[in-house]
Amino acid sequence: MTNFLTALNDALGPDLAFQGAIEMDGTGALPSLWAVSDLAAASIAVAGAEMAALTHASRVRVDRRLASFWFDMTLRPQGWTLPGVWDEVAGDYPTAD
Repeated sequence: MTNFLTALNDALGPDLAFQGAIEMDGTGALPSLWAVSDLAAASIAVAGAEMAALTHASRVRVDRRLASFWFDMTLRPQGWTLPGVWDEVAGDYPTAD
């Protein structure tokens, strides 16, 4: 997750340079081949750090489990809908017997 934090923070630039501590709590992982939960927690941590820099807060705490739930339930495609679980390839097929 440190790689995500570093990459996201570098992408935002040095404008607000948060100087406090980022704490990660909780466990949880979305079922994925990719490190989606790490990306979720890092994204929320960086957003929190930017807000903390604006308000002069000294720490940011991110609950990894809640971050995973938020990413799982709030990110939806725009302009199209997800295909059904039983699409035309995985559907029921008639048989001869």
